[in-house]
Amino acid sequence: MSDTDKIDKLIKRAISVIDSSPDVALDTLERALKIAKNVKYSLGEASALYQLGRVFVVLGNYKESIENLKCALTIYETLDDKEARINILSLIGMNNSYLGNYKESLSKFELSLSLAYELKNESIVGKILNNIAGVYYSKDDFKSAEKYYLMSLPIKEKLEDVKGLGACYTNLAIVNSSMKKIPEAYDYVNKAIEIKKNFSDNYKDEGSLAFAQNIVGLLKRQEKKYLEALKIFEEVLDIYLKQNNLLMLCETYILIATTYLEINDASNALKTLNAGEQFAKDINAPRITEEFKLLYKRINEMK
Repeated sequence: MSDTDKIDKLIKRAISVIDSSPDVALDTLERALKIAKNVKYSLGEASALYQLGRVFVVLGNYKESIENLKCALTIYETLDDKEARINILSLIGMNNSYLGNYKESLSKFELSLSLAYELKNESIVGKILNNIAGVYYSKDDFKSAEKYYLMSLPIKEKLEDVKGLGACYTNLAIVNSSMKKIPEAYDYVNKAIEIKKNFSDNYKDEGSLAFAQNIVGLLKRQEKKYLEALKIFEEVLDIYLKQNNLLMLCETYILIATTYLEINDASNALKTLNAGEQFAKDINAPRITEEFKLLYKRINEMK
């Protein structure tokens, strides 16, 4: 086996375990990178650096991710690979968003968007518009977020991207909910649910539908229809339990607990958190752990 084949094989192996075993992927990619540098295999070096950027995102080390991605970007610029540059710029943009560097994040997404327009790749354009919308949402600039989601909508309709359409309508529902535009939010989430219910067999995703249903629950809660909201959240909880989707299970337990707290029912809020605590420990996600901690604190303050 040639060195280039060995490098490509290592990178492929790492990609397959990035989400499930990021530490294994990290070790494998570092080996691939070392060999690629030694044999001066530029494409292999760039690819290993890009995948290292992805691994560090999974590990939550966004600054290290950016450093690896910048090195990969330099190489891909010399190789004149626009699609790779788009992917890298977008990931750098996402990392900066996670770090709260919204100005830098938008700058990178705008660069990737410009390249996507040059390639006339509407699918990529639509994804980047969604990413830009997400940054504005994180900044609490809901009007701008809505603007970019609406810009991506006709692209997804033209491409008959049913999964993308469902996601876009879901995001528009969340944005309108944040702007207290409840009727508009209901309209968007109902469109999302209808699309998700009618996915072809290739796109069926009960978890995606459950996420949209959680938004309906949130809207009910905004309308102070707490019992209706709790009923929806409990139905969604059953779906995520069947799927063993730990992250969304924890998110839904948090929704239920916060709803009980809104009606000053500390007892049921505590029972809810206790029921979800083991799932939170299993997933060991810092944000979830912190939210559970804050909710327990609120309950103790109510006693």
